[in-house]
Amino acid sequence: MPGAKEHSFKEIVKDIKEDRVPNVILLCGEEGFLVSWAAKKLTERYVDESVKVLDLTLLDGEKASVAEITEAAGTPPVMSEKKVVIVENCPYVRGKAQGDVKELIEYVEDMRSPQQDGPVLLIFTEGRIDDKRKNGDLLSVIEDSGKVYDFGPLSHKDAQRFIVKRFERAVKKISSKAVDMLITESGYDNKNVDYDLFNLENDIKKMVALSDGEEITNSDVLECISDNPEHAVFQMLSAVSAGDKSKAMKLLHGLMDSGENGYKILGIIVSQTELMLELKEMKKDGMTMSSMTRLLKVNSYRAEKAMRSADRYEVGELKDMLALALETDDRIKSGALNEKMALEMLIGMM
Repeated sequence: MPGAKEHSFKEIVKDIKEDRVPNVILLCGEEGFLVSWAAKKLTERYVDESVKVLDLTLLDGEKASVAEITEAAGTPPVMSEKKVVIVENCPYVRGKAQGDVKELIEYVEDMRSPQQDGPVLLIFTEGRIDDKRKNGDLLSVIEDSGKVYDFGPLSHKDAQRFIVKRFERAVKKISSKAVDMLITESGYDNKNVDYDLFNLENDIKKMVALSDGEEITNSDVLECISDNPEHAVFQMLSAVSAGDKSKAMKLLHGLMDSGENGYKILGIIVSQTELMLELKEMKKDGMTMSSMTRLLKVNSYRAEKAMRSADRYEVGELKDMLALALETDDRIKSGALNEKMALEMLIGMM
């Protein structure tokens, strides 16, 4: 069985180190933080700081014409190893523009070099892109002539390393338990939460600024992410399991009043309820917590927290709660109830 594909941030580090970066590349993906980081790494590697103004060209893809892109890429470096041209958010890559795109495609095809020894590195940067590449479009040509580095969310282990490294730079210590708490409570590892590495980096900076001691404590983590939707929903479900519906409603209203999307709130509720049910069933079958976390691929902090709530219910009750959450999703999508009313009814019935 083949192993999981290596994350693009590791791949590009190797390519830079071994000088295997093609002459034309696309940096894209959900993690804009890593797209920016990769562009910076490439610039540092190939452009001499003393002539950066001459050997680095940044173009706004929404405004730059094909002629401007090709002209910039056609100018050799003055003193650097390579001239680096970065084209940000180019509609040609997304297939949103036509016109003279054929000229750009032909130019990119001509930049192909097996030895990656061309004097110019042309970099396109994008956010998340459609995976449906068509033969002959600019995206497929970049992939054929160069390389696409797609930066998705970090794995849990890589997110742990990201966090620890940043606290080390700030000369702060943090326990593995607190790291797992930060990942879970912030919502970084939950696809239903809009929380990326930019958000994580900002929260880390807040913790460093607010913490008085040498070590970041659990309290420091919770204080800095108290407004995050994942944390609020966890608190809400904990209040429900403890029978405190009033507190749960207050937390729900706080989320809704802050403008949080009802679908996202419901998505977190469904995800957490599914986890509680799975843990409860596994525990009933005699499995250990370490076996559960390994099988479900969740960190121990999240599993232990979910289990504390799950222990207050029977398996049948958790199944009913999950069915209610899924029914609520249908009611919202069908227009039978608005998001706020549907979620209030769900909390009241759980």
